[in-house]
Amino acid sequence: KLRLGTPPAYVVLGVVGTLGLVATVLGLPVVLLLSFLGLEDRWWSSSATVDWSLVFGSAAFDMVYNTSMAWGLAVSSPVFVSLGANVGTPVNMFVDAVLHGDWPSLPQYCGTVLIAISFIMLVFCESGQARPVTRQVSQSLIMASS
Repeated sequence: KLRLGTPPAYVVLGVVGTLGLVATVLGLPVVLLLSFLGLEDRWWSSSATVDWSLVFGSAAFDMVYNTSMAWGLAVSSPVFVSLGANVGTPVNMFVDAVLHGDWPSLPQYCGTVLIAISFIMLVFCESGQARPVTRQVSQSLIMASS
């Protein structure tokens, strides 16, 4: 946001998609090399037992999560998105407690409360001074880098 300001969602999603494509193009040769050297499992061979429904399901959830993060960054602030992502931790703790009987400890409860308070403060507390200062700093940095 420092250099692009507030770009439209398609720009953010395009940048994230391009990063994913570059990571695939640069990472695939490394994975193949490690596999042929015997340092990495050959998950594509017929002798390997892979639960492909789990792999594709996980990939689908990852895609939805990463797209949601990119979309959130395009339409709101990075602080809001990062705190919003942290709200998932207490939700997962609750699911573990209900489904598996794994109840959180006192420090985990305290962390959950701090996450909730931070998110509530971010959503409901107005900060009149933060936005103009951010704009002045970003404009001066953009002018200095040009």
